[in-house]
Amino acid sequence: MVAESQSDTPTRFGYRSANTLDFAIINNFHFPYNINSLAELSSDHNPVILNFSLLPRIHHDNSRAVTTCWSAFQNNLKNNIKILNFQGIKNPTVLEEKIEFFTAAVRSAHQFASKPIANENHAFTPNYIRNLIRDKNRAKKHFNNTLNPAHKQNYYRLQEKLKKELKKISQQNWNNKLESLNTRDNSLWQCQKFLRKKRSNIPSLSSSSGVANSDEQKANILAITLKNNFSENKRLGDGNHPIDKKITNTLEKFFDNHPSIPISPTDPDEILNYIKTLKNNKAPGSDLIINKMIKNFPLKIILILTYLINKILFL
Repeated sequence: MVAESQSDTPTRFGYRSANTLDFAIINNFHFPYNINSLAELSSDHNPVILNFSLLPRIHHDNSRAVTTCWSAFQNNLKNNIKILNFQGIKNPTVLEEKIEFFTAAVRSAHQFASKPIANENHAFTPNYIRNLIRDKNRAKKHFNNTLNPAHKQNYYRLQEKLKKELKKISQQNWNNKLESLNTRDNSLWQCQKFLRKKRSNIPSLSSSSGVANSDEQKANILAITLKNNFSENKRLGDGNHPIDKKITNTLEKFFDNHPSIPISPTDPDEILNYIKTLKNNKAPGSDLIINKMIKNFPLKIILILTYLINKILFL
């Protein structure tokens, strides 16, 4: 692939015109570069400077990939959230303001006690691969909006082209790695040690039909399980099935007998028991408070949280 790169600024200034005369022919150069003319000589033809960067593009780390000092998180909560700040909640408006203040304080404490995880090993993606990914995503979006079979065919064509190019890059990276191996820095021995290391096999899978040992049997069990779990629950009778009648009767009974108001208040022990059952790998809600933050609440924050929940139940 050969690309012509024209300067962004004119290289010749005449009496009544300004034009660009110089071109740079770049062959398979996928790194960032820029071309500019310099108004430094007395001639009307400016010299041109070409800046080539042999470093990869600046990679922005994931802002959500952070490490947190939980002791600093707890100390920040203790110092910035006071029990006196939550007194005088007598109406829903004030309650909403206090909840917003509590949520903002928790997020601020987490941000204060966290720092991003720096990852210095980033793979460089050539510009033509970035362009292919952009074109493929654009074609997919265009097909989803129009449902035109021609656009679908174009999307599949770009997808296959991208797969082939990625496979070529992967093979080229592997070849480059093999060529760089030598015995002086022990890279050759580390590579062969990794390749000779035995991989653990997938254990046997058990199901209602028996135990699967071979790869084909395991694949069939997984396929049947996914098919059963994700199949639509269709029942005949247009709502006259006994299960439908039971659900309808249960709902009607619930709406006819409303729960007692006000609901009985909770206590810190009940809140702590619920917190212990939270899973760390769950995504946060709109308040951006993850379960790991809640699990690291100090006792004073648990008391304030209990107080807010009781106010929610009462108001």
